[in-house]
Amino acid sequence: MTFEASNGLWFSLLEMNFDANLMLKALGESFVPLVLHAGQTISVNMPAGQVIITADQNRISQTISNLLSNATKYAGEGAHIKLESIVTDSVFSVYVTDNGIGMDSEAAENATTPAVSGLGLGLNISQTIIRMHDGEITISSEIGKGIRIGFEIPRVVNDINQAA
Repeated sequence: MTFEASNGLWFSLLEMNFDANLMLKALGESFVPLVLHAGQTISVNMPAGQVIITADQNRISQTISNLLSNATKYAGEGAHIKLESIVTDSVFSVYVTDNGIGMDSEAAENATTPAVSGLGLGLNISQTIIRMHDGEITISSEIGKGIRIGFEIPRVVNDINQAA
């Protein structure tokens, strides 16, 4: 599937079956040095066992990396960043939450538009990727209380025997 984003970039998806928990664990571990350097902490919470989904693993990983990167950049020193997934039979959700500086509700509502200063093109690209997976990015925040940003995509497994 190929898709043109609103910013003129072209994306294609290479969907495959993979264990989302392995991906989340690896992403959490890869951010430990960056988080520690920023004077922050990180935790990863996910369901036990395998969570097989059919999606573009590289694009989903890119999206989660962008969310973690933004949390590390903007949460501030001393913040705790939590990467978590919630899985049902029909939905795969990932959220990045921090207890940092947060943003006001109006800025949070508009954070996925390119006009928001500081969040950059990464969040716009992430939104495009998630929409290509028939999902949606959600953001909630309050100044001084942190931010929760994440996405939900349909949990589809095409053929369990072909998991990567």
